[in-house]
Amino acid sequence: MLGTIVKSVFTLQPGYSLRALNNKYKLTLQIARQWPELNAFLQRMTAALGQHGLQRLGVDCIGVVQWPYLSKCWEAPQRLEVVASHFEVLAGQFPALLLLGRDESLTLCELSSHSPGCRLVLDRPIWFKREGELVLNLFQGDLRVASLAFSLCRSQGELCLFIGAVQGIHKGVDSETSLAIYRDLTKDFEGLRPRSLLLEGLKCLARTLGVAHLYAVSDACRHHRHAYFGNDKGQDLAADYDVIWREHGASVSNHADFFALPLAAVQRAQEDIPAKKRAMYRRRQALLDDVFARLQAALPGSGDNLELQGKQGSAPDEVASAGA
Repeated sequence: MLGTIVKSVFTLQPGYSLRALNNKYKLTLQIARQWPELNAFLQRMTAALGQHGLQRLGVDCIGVVQWPYLSKCWEAPQRLEVVASHFEVLAGQFPALLLLGRDESLTLCELSSHSPGCRLVLDRPIWFKREGELVLNLFQGDLRVASLAFSLCRSQGELCLFIGAVQGIHKGVDSETSLAIYRDLTKDFEGLRPRSLLLEGLKCLARTLGVAHLYAVSDACRHHRHAYFGNDKGQDLAADYDVIWREHGASVSNHADFFALPLAAVQRAQEDIPAKKRAMYRRRQALLDDVFARLQAALPGSGDNLELQGKQGSAPDEVASAGA
């Protein structure tokens, strides 16, 4: 275990410049301060994953003693608790969804019958390492159109899902092309924006796994706003998470730094839909029903239907542009 700790210091804060050495010192100091919690964390992780599984996972998980995770307001003990709980839940109840390597992925739902080349994919890319242990993505071919990063955690006996990030097409794609992709997909999805379709997919996943509460980090508490990144880093963030969550029915929760999102699938009352749009809403509901059925068939205990794959797509900038 001590070897793992030493390795983490040199891996998480590489290099030997004055800045790198200062970062190594800060990480080592945090490890010393949080040693009882970190030691218990590593014991829990080893019990859940085994020594081999922990080695496959890598030392990124130890970094939460220093850097922010999901919410800038969480202190190291809470960060360690959520990470350990996530892997305990998956290893104990949903092993089909247990992704350890950064290059692993699972295709959960093919959407090609609705829009060519589209599918919902679960993976664990490195650039989301501070925003969740799993990422649900809408892919079009090899392009990530929308992503939601999250972690599972048991709290007071109930299973909770915490969303730490929502991202759209990365900045390597120009804004005009991105908008055209969003527009075409919204048309294919019967007026449902790609980000909204993805969130409905995540809610279906949560319901299928028995999640009791779905939380989404507030804009003020996004991990990028933590002092770890510098005082002015948060000014570069384009999307306002609060607006996104409220558009999808979010309300204030008992977690001050998170909104509560409804788990139920979105559905408009017939009388609230203009007559000329009712046919489109019927097609949209049929699309969602099909997506939900495919997801439920792919998720535990239908683990045999899940196919472990290689890496999907390429890494965007660390802070990707939010989808429209």
